Amino acid sequence: MDYVFSILTEMSSLIPPGTVFNKQKVAEAVLYEKEKIKEAQRATASATLFAQQQSADRELYTKQREAEGLMALAEAQGFYVRILLDAVGGNYAALRDYMMINGGMFQELAKINDGAVQGLQPKISIWSNGSMGDFADGSRSGNTAMNEVSGV
Repeated sequence: MDYVFSILTEMSSLIPPGTVFNKQKVAEAVLYEKEKIKEAQRATASATLFAQQQSADRELYTKQREAEGLMALAEAQGFYVRILLDAVGGNYAALRDYMMINGGMFQELAKINDGAVQGLQPKISIWSNGSMGDFADGSRSGNTAMNEVSGV
């Protein structure tokens, strides 16, 4: 805008100062410059809006495709579970156990339990009088330690 005013200043020096023609030309030039600035702002706003719409459309398309993929995956998993359930004769417990074994659930539980008892040093005492009970002839019960305590 400063460039336009410098040109207008040069132009106005060629025309005698104070004339109506000079004032009108300067006013027209300023108006023209303001109109061009507004047009540029509108074009920039329009381009920004278009870019935002394109970005939103792209994001919507991506989300729709992702949802379609998830639905297809769910259908395939449902089909898989139906076939497995038919294979085990409709026994839900057997299907559950198979899926837990196949999915590594028990290995994961073993790792978790291993981490839980890591560093513990349990002190286990077993009381016995040397005889583990006589089950062969059926004459004594196998709970010798408890028999000794109960006799006290």
